[in-house]
Amino acid sequence: MKLVAKLLVVVLCFQLTVPLFAKRPTLPAITPNSSGTPVIQIALLLDTSNSMDGLINQAKTQLWNIVKDLTTTRHNGQVPKIEIALYQYGNDGLSISNGYIQQVSPFTQDLDKISDALFKLKTNGGSEYSPQAIVHACNNLAWKQGEDNLRFLFIAGNEPFAQGSVTPQQACSAAKEKHVMVTTIHCGDEAQGKRDGWSNLPECTDGRALCINTDAKQQYIATPYDSTILHLNDKLNKTYYGYGAVGAAGMANQTRQDANSMSVASANAVERAVAKSTVAYKSADWDVVDAVKENKLDLAKAKKEDLPKELQNLTPEQRKKKVEELAQQRSAIQKEITDNEGKRQKYIAEQENKNTANSKDKNKTLQAKMTSAVREMANSKGFTITK
Repeated sequence: MKLVAKLLVVVLCFQLTVPLFAKRPTLPAITPNSSGTPVIQIALLLDTSNSMDGLINQAKTQLWNIVKDLTTTRHNGQVPKIEIALYQYGNDGLSISNGYIQQVSPFTQDLDKISDALFKLKTNGGSEYSPQAIVHACNNLAWKQGEDNLRFLFIAGNEPFAQGSVTPQQACSAAKEKHVMVTTIHCGDEAQGKRDGWSNLPECTDGRALCINTDAKQQYIATPYDSTILHLNDKLNKTYYGYGAVGAAGMANQTRQDANSMSVASANAVERAVAKSTVAYKSADWDVVDAVKENKLDLAKAKKEDLPKELQNLTPEQRKKKVEELAQQRSAIQKEITDNEGKRQKYIAEQENKNTANSKDKNKTLQAKMTSAVREMANSKGFTITK
């Protein structure tokens, strides 16, 4: 988009949106949740146009710390389930008929799928229609209603917000209809983000307006506990047994995401291992232990060919005993990882106190801004943070 056209969009955006969003409206009432366990849903909408490589790098390297922080939330003493969905928009490689918008993944508890998708994202182009992306996500994702569930949408980009045929007003209406709290993340200067209209929509949906520095580099601090945690992660992986049509693919993807994290930095692989030891890491779609735990697989009724080879020649009682043993082993290993993570975080805090030079950049990353916003919004809806 040429400079004159961009300036015209900004002026029109400002004139159209300020009156609409000048006063925070009351959101529609939400009915009580009857499903039992609370759910935190996060839809992440990322601009994958040419200038957004830094955003993609932060998303794929900081996913595990974001997830780890989410596990500290509670609602009425319960640990919420965590579901993440992923969109990309503004990429010329996507279909123009859909506004250069793609649902990369629907809501899922399988975080390895999200990690795999993030590592596959490539920037290209393009035309960034942020309001249309929001409407698409609000209308096409399976949002769980109920006042005990949290519905968050985070959209990140760096061009003027009000582009395309869908208006911010329409995006506001779509979000309110599904009780979705929209948080905008402007990639760049905060003042420029306000001029470009990124701070208006959150006022309509009880969300937040954030800005990040996509050039900020993740600062990793090596600790004496890293090698122990990575060794425990190898042991943890051996407690996963794939089953059914997607079992082999699930196990392969778990290994691939371990490798992806290690390719970033050893400390990033450690953070992934720690996240795998939390309640947020679910693999019931392909892992026998999680599937049995969540009543998605009946070992007594399962077809022999659907089971992993380690269980195929066992009696139903022997299968049950073996899976119980694997579950106990997994739990013990996860506790060891958690214990070492506590020591690791203490060591990191001590090192950061000695060197505060990087603290400014650290606080402007996607991870820092998202976790802070989620905590704030969760508290406003009656959720508590355990640490």
